[in-house]
Amino acid sequence: QGRSLDRDREGLQTPRQEASEGREGLIMIEALIAYLLADSGLTALVSTRIGYVVNDQATADPRVTITPVSRVPAYADDGEAGLTETRVQIDSYSTVDTNALAISRAVFARLSAVSATLSGVDFQTVHLVSEDVGFEKYDDGSELFRVRQDYIIWHNA
Repeated sequence: QGRSLDRDREGLQTPRQEASEGREGLIMIEALIAYLLADSGLTALVSTRIGYVVNDQATADPRVTITPVSRVPAYADDGEAGLTETRVQIDSYSTVDTNALAISRAVFARLSAVSATLSGVDFQTVHLVSEDVGFEKYDDGSELFRVRQDYIIWHNA
């Protein structure tokens, strides 16, 4: 069925690739979360509600959710160069639109053009590649505003 390849026809990770890349990718995300949590301006807005992958609607608002989108190693003539390009989606949620915008601005201020070693991960550069604003309206009439930002992160870990 073609699933022996590292990526299937839709570009999705196969079980073999997820197993080999999962821990390294998670280390980078954990370093990213720790770096965001160390920012007093951001934590003043969301406390410690900065999470990985799962957007649990039971979690109090406001909050930040980080979702890895893609992870591609860089190559040189002799194989992998030890550098990886990872795209992550960072969602800033709040029941108040201006708060969601303030959170996203704090995330941007913390991450834009970062070049540092954080929790053992060498972040070469981080840059914003897209951003959009939206909201969800629930049956009970409540609304949840979201600012979605996609970042490209070059790192080695």
